[in-house]
Formats: sequence, structure tokens, C-alpha cells
Amino acid sequence: AIATVSGSVAACMISVIAICRHSDFINFRGFFSKNHFSDSIRLKVISDKVLNILFENLFMRAGFLLSSVIVSRLSSGETAVYSVAMILLNYSFAFGDGIQSAIVALSGRSYGAGDYASFLSYLKIAAVFGTVCSVILGFIYIFTSKPYYSSFFSDQASVNTGSRYSVCAAVLTLVQILRIIEISVMRSMGEVKYPRRIATVCVAIVNPFFTYVLAILLGFRVWGFWGAALITQGLWFVLASIICYKHIKPLKGSLLC
Repeated sequence: AIATVSGSVAACMISVIAICRHSDFINFRGFFSKNHFSDSIRLKVISDKVLNILFENLFMRAGFLLSSVIVSRLSSGETAVYSVAMILLNYSFAFGDGIQSAIVALSGRSYGAGDYASFLSYLKIAAVFGTVCSVILGFIYIFTSKPYYSSFFSDQASVNTGSRYSVCAAVLTLVQILRIIEISVMRSMGEVKYPRRIATVCVAIVNPFFTYVLAILLGFRVWGFWGAALITQGLWFVLASIICYKHIKPLKGSLLC
């Protein structure tokens, strides 16, 4: 807990220092030196985007809470290895989150400037980079699973179970990172409604529903959690792929013309 809070405080301090520097593209002092708040049109656009992202996060947290409540119905002995395996997915999300920041910054600026060739190039590079990262992480999770779980558990049964969980984590890593990239593409184009709706459906409804059905009703226990995660991430990825393709397709046509 102390490490998590310390990391968050350090990240906040670095962010504040960065936006206070005059040399940066966007700086905090420059924002207040001009009367941006008098521009009602821009404020409305920004508030619409912020509210969409805010509601998305609220619904996602509610979904995570529901899933955690379902997980808590099992004993700590059953979920101990599962909790350690979930740390791997946190690492995966960190990689995806970093790629997401790069996509939104680079491709968003290209899209806003009308430079669609650069926009599509950034997306291709991000897709390749994300795929390579997820495959490498997957191999690491699988082939280093025994020493990884041995650092948490002394009994061989838990280590063997964790090795099987790592295979699920490796598959989820690929789907998760590619899904994050597709959502980032839509956000870089200014589209936040579809990502919010997809996230709300998948996290707040689909994941808790399948977690309860598979883990509790059908009695798959911890494996039900993994099954629900695979279904949720798979559906999330498919929906994001379809909508993302619809957004990008007109841009490809305009370049051909």
C-alpha cells in the first residue's frame, strides 16, 4: 500500500513539474495567462469529453467491485494463486497504457492536423509494437511461471496451478493490449462515446454476469473467473475492432482518392 501511494505521489509530482515548464507544448502557466474560460464552445466540447470518460470510469469501477464481491465468496486459499496471477495482467496493462498514451498524443495530433497518412502510419506501428510486446510478455509469463510462483508459494501444487493460470494470462495479454490500442485510436479521433459504451457493457454487465454464472452457478470456481475474463476481453476486442475499422475506413478511402 505504501509503495502504491508513493508511486502515485511521485507520478503526480512529475506531472505537475512537466506542465509548469515554459518549454513544453502545453504548460499550466500559459493556460491561465489567457482567458480560455471565456470560450464557451471549447469548454462545452471539453466538458462533453470529460463527462464521457468520467462515466466510463465510474461504471468500470462498479463492474470491478461487483466482480470482486463474487471473488470474495470463495476462500482465500482458492483465490491466492489467482491473485498472484492477476499481477501479471497489471504488468500487461501497464505496457498497453504506455502505448495508449503514445497513440493518443501522436495520432491525435496528426488526425487533428488532417495528416491522415501519418495518422495511419502511427496506428500500424502501434499495432505491430503492441503485438510484439504482448507476445514477448506472454512467453515470459509462461516460461518463467515456476520461479515466479515459487517466490510466493512453497507448495508445488500452487506453483503448478499458477503455471496453468499463466497461460490464461498470456492469452489475455495479447487481447488486452490490442484492445487498448483500438480504443486509443478512437479516442485520438475524438470519439469517446463508443469506448465508454463498450467498457460499460463489458465491465459492468458482461464480466460480473459470466463470473457469477461460471464460478458460482456452474461451479467452475477460480477457473470460472478466467473463463469470464476471456469472454469479456474477447467481446471487448471484437466490438472495438468493428467500430475502430468503421472509423478508419473513410480515411483510407480519402488517401486513395
